[in-house]
Amino acid sequence: MVPSDVADGQARRVLHRRDVIIVDNVITSEVGYLERIKRMAEITTKRFIVCPGCGKYHHPVEHLFDGTERTFWSWNCGTEDCLTEISGAVHPDGTIDVKSEIKEKRQRGFALLKLRDLYFVREEKFVRIAPERADYFYHSHQCPTNLLHDVVKMYGPDGEHDPHGMIRYVAGIDDTPETRAVLETNPTLRQVMELFVTDGDPIPTDWPEADGGLLPMIAAWRRDEVKKS
Repeated sequence: MVPSDVADGQARRVLHRRDVIIVDNVITSEVGYLERIKRMAEITTKRFIVCPGCGKYHHPVEHLFDGTERTFWSWNCGTEDCLTEISGAVHPDGTIDVKSEIKEKRQRGFALLKLRDLYFVREEKFVRIAPERADYFYHSHQCPTNLLHDVVKMYGPDGEHDPHGMIRYVAGIDDTPETRAVLETNPTLRQVMELFVTDGDPIPTDWPEADGGLLPMIAAWRRDEVKKS
């Protein structure tokens, strides 16, 4: 782990986790006995931010590193009782600047999202996102790999590896005992639509028709690089 240092409200603290993958390559002869076993170990390094508030949650940031200067903001700690909000920037040299702020506990919610013909109900564990902020939060700001936590990579039509806005926001409701009870009964899609009071159409947005979902600042940098070359 890179040591933490704090200055002027900023902290740099990054966890590097190594995953070791063992691959077996077995070759046999035509007569059926074992001819050769080759074992190969592949070590990959993944970068995480350690929450400055609780020190427990490790937020993945590997997808942010593409050799350019990038900012991120309004991330919430994934620990249930931690109210830390995280923002910062990643740099081409592999370092990260992190700012943190403790927020008051707020109303949680559920969001109905759409990806082509698929609908997702996503739990908003930290705060319910109001419809007027949903275009920013879900389309331009939110990384798709954060919406689908077990997905490690996602690609847009133009090959962009971080295509914001492909998953569309449809509607949101408060997280209450009543709404949670409905969602825990394995409702049909029609019942979910009625719960979210929607016909299923995502909210209007211009994102990401330009640049295939690429963040505007990254798209501008890449256009400049093409002109220079």
